[in-house]
Amino acid sequence: MTKYIRNDVNTLKAIAIVAVVLFHFFELVLAQHGNNINDFLTSVGGGNLLINQLVSLTLFRGGYLGVDIFLVVSGFLICTSILNSQAIPNHQFSLIHFYKRRFYRLSLPLIPLIIFCAVLGYFVLSPTIFHELLSETARALTFVSNQYFAKQGGYFALNSLDKILLHTWYLSLIGQFYIVFPLVVLVINKLLGQKYLKAAIFALTIFTFVYAEQKFILSKDDNLYYLSAMRAWELLFGASLAFIKIEVNNKKLCFYLGIVALSAIIIFKKNQSYIPFSILYVALATALVIVANYQDSRLNNKVVQFVGKSSYSLYLWHWPIMVFCSRLMIFEATWFVVALILATWLLSYRFEKLDKKYFWVAATIYCVLGATTFGVLALNKKGIIDLDNYSTSVRDLRQPWDRLQGDAKIIDNIVDKTKPLNTLIIGDSNACHYLEYFNKVLNYKYVELHASLQYGNNVGATVQYNKHNFDKLLTNVVKAVSLMPDGSSVILANRWQMYEEEFKTREDAIVNVVPQYKDDVIGGIIADIEKLSSEYPNLKFYVISQPVRPTKVELQPFVNMYYLGTNYKYLKKGRELLGFSVNEDFKPENQYWVDKINARLKTLADKRDNVYFIDRNIPVCKTKEDCYIAIDGKPLYSDIDHLSIYGGETVGKYILKQIEESWQKKSY
Repeated sequence: MTKYIRNDVNTLKAIAIVAVVLFHFFELVLAQHGNNINDFLTSVGGGNLLINQLVSLTLFRGGYLGVDIFLVVSGFLICTSILNSQAIPNHQFSLIHFYKRRFYRLSLPLIPLIIFCAVLGYFVLSPTIFHELLSETARALTFVSNQYFAKQGGYFALNSLDKILLHTWYLSLIGQFYIVFPLVVLVINKLLGQKYLKAAIFALTIFTFVYAEQKFILSKDDNLYYLSAMRAWELLFGASLAFIKIEVNNKKLCFYLGIVALSAIIIFKKNQSYIPFSILYVALATALVIVANYQDSRLNNKVVQFVGKSSYSLYLWHWPIMVFCSRLMIFEATWFVVALILATWLLSYRFEKLDKKYFWVAATIYCVLGATTFGVLALNKKGIIDLDNYSTSVRDLRQPWDRLQGDAKIIDNIVDKTKPLNTLIIGDSNACHYLEYFNKVLNYKYVELHASLQYGNNVGATVQYNKHNFDKLLTNVVKAVSLMPDGSSVILANRWQMYEEEFKTREDAIVNVVPQYKDDVIGGIIADIEKLSSEYPNLKFYVISQPVRPTKVELQPFVNMYYLGTNYKYLKKGRELLGFSVNEDFKPENQYWVDKINARLKTLADKRDNVYFIDRNIPVCKTKEDCYIAIDGKPLYSDIDHLSIYGGETVGKYILKQIEESWQKKSY
């Protein structure tokens, strides 16, 4: 039987894949700006409202709806295939034959993608992300990745650079439909007969739609986006269209109305969410094109038809290529990213068209990949293989505050038991910066104050603490200071600037602030430090300055690329060949607040003979407005507010040097 080609369906697939690819591309562009579309529009339009509006229309914020077009089309094609097979005289529909064809169709292009991601990921991903990739691979190969990703977060929170195979949720959804739908058809035929099949499919479509809508109304959870139970109605809706045999009077008009309707919502839709009732618009517009069955449109050209026919290969490769390029800091080389996507897309499509005689070869490779992936994951779980340390070039950027701070405990760290404890460190996560280095060279006590910013009764804690917890924090601070022998050093390190930057307009952000300092929290903190230092004049108090910081856009590529270890220099050279330099400097975004608060801390140090001010920004900045993000390819920060272990060592060495010099003279 000659296969009938639906040019209109290929056109729908072309529109869908272009929408999805552009949506993913611009979402990753926005991710470079902290997922803040307003910041991105400002950077592009410079505050020009007209330019911002024009740019926002080209971001394809509704491009994710291309998936819904695919679902309706897939349902239509699968049901049409089954009905056509049943219509052949003296032909019995073969479930095994159907499964073999569908498996071959899905798995053949997936094999080289899995191998590519695993090999490249081994060399350029962190151990944690590589482990995540293997977990995604196992789910993708068994067609359950939609359930896996549904447990990890909503689709529209595209902080997805850690999820190389995120897009395989759709393949799993389709694979599950391929398994279940023909069984449903066979059961209905067996129980009710062929003549009731259409009515049964229509009824299932309505039932699953009502279920999905009610489920969404009750939960309103973005995670529902991935689930088969929520998407079944779209596939069944498409399947229902295979039963509609009507002659449309004006095919051309219906076709173009459907195309325009789909294009409009993809371009103009701004709110990103999965609401079954609103998706019905996309399903109806897609149905209008399919039912019109117009095969002679101007979109029936070689380019559009090729994009539609090869849409699966493009879908498979575009997301991993974009993610790897973003992690390798070459995403901004748009022409290069596009070239890679084009090359992998075309090669994959050639592979996709391999003769079916290679079925058992493909199936064998597929099974080997699956067995290997599950085997490695199982060995890792048993501790036989340690995926977290598979590369000696990788060191964790995770900060010691993950395991040290939180309960205002007094911790002793003794490097040399023959020497007395002569240093006390008090602070929040900004004190933990240095502990990885101090643990190697210093005998000290440490009072951990999780996100707390006070040292006395003038200023309490942030809103997350109640009065009881504040009293506990303050008691431990005073106790630790009182136990230190004369001549000891007390290091005070906190991020006080959050009071000015973040809490200024929040009335509920501060508790236990005496009226005198209600409008001057920093003044209250300084008064507390002054009181503490006056009560213990034989101790030396070292107040660490407020830190400068980069933006997330400036920092994140270095955190990602750090995991290349010694390969960083090759990346840097590659970027230069592509016309992009690696900028390891930044201009602090918070310089105003840093200068304002540090000036007051310096004044305190000038007033008190036993108080010293240490500017922690000096070792990480060339000038006041020119600071380092990375040195020798190692990022100094793990996030915009915290130093990495490398930054902590760099600044920690400087702090200890200043403390040693202070014993000789006061010069700050």
